[in-house]
Amino acid sequence: MADNGTVGRVQTMMCTPADPKGQGDPTQDRLEELSQRYANHASGKVPLPPEESLWLRGEIDRLSQLVTPGQPNIWGDYSAAEKHYMTQQAEQQQRNANNIGMAFLGPFFGAPMAAARAVGAPEPVVEKLGELGINLASAVSLRGIGGGRVIEPVAQRNGNPVLMSGPMGGRNGVVVRKRTYDAKDFLSEHAYKRHGNDPDKPSKPNHTRYSENVDPKKIANETINNPDKVEKLYDANGNHYATKYSKDMGYNISQPPVNSSQSRVFINHVDPTRSTQFPFGK
Repeated sequence: MADNGTVGRVQTMMCTPADPKGQGDPTQDRLEELSQRYANHASGKVPLPPEESLWLRGEIDRLSQLVTPGQPNIWGDYSAAEKHYMTQQAEQQQRNANNIGMAFLGPFFGAPMAAARAVGAPEPVVEKLGELGINLASAVSLRGIGGGRVIEPVAQRNGNPVLMSGPMGGRNGVVVRKRTYDAKDFLSEHAYKRHGNDPDKPSKPNHTRYSENVDPKKIANETINNPDKVEKLYDANGNHYATKYSKDMGYNISQPPVNSSQSRVFINHVDPTRSTQFPFGK
């Protein structure tokens, strides 16, 4: 590593019987090319926009691990432009996440978020109000009579409501509705098409679908609001692009033949349409 924070490498290529033209390793060649581009940027010779210089850092790190596994690069500090760009990206990602939250909570429970956004509140404030909305929604939908047990009408059978309780109740006294659901009950159209209940497409361990006896929207809400585990996912440039929520619901939520009580929710902060939810197959 040079003193100016650039990546410096020296490549020696020799013609051998196995490599008669001295073409070298394509990965090493690409690494050398990108390293030189970054060196020119860092020295001021060929300045790059921050999104490109950050991409170069990530790609150089990736290729370096292929060429010399386990040997990390030592980078200089981010430039002012790079820091500003990353701050903008983080703010946009949080705004996208809040947009998902408002859509998921609906016009009533998402109203505090919308009102805060309308008066120009910072996105962290909007996010906190979203947490309040989730708590209110959970309080309304998950607390019922009988010591917290919820018993709801869930479908029409011969014109009469069908009630579900007892064995279908999960941990915390949660009971979910049995009904026909659609894309509005999922975080995204992608999640609905891939993981919605479909009698003609049985669940597989690597491609699960929700049971007809559960409410995907409530399960996702409970998973986000009371997770067993939360993980932040970062891309090669160190940008927080998604958050993963995990929860054991305590009862089967998967369409047969897979039996799973594990709920997973992925919130994609870069592309909300790729956010998803599903029963985790083992």
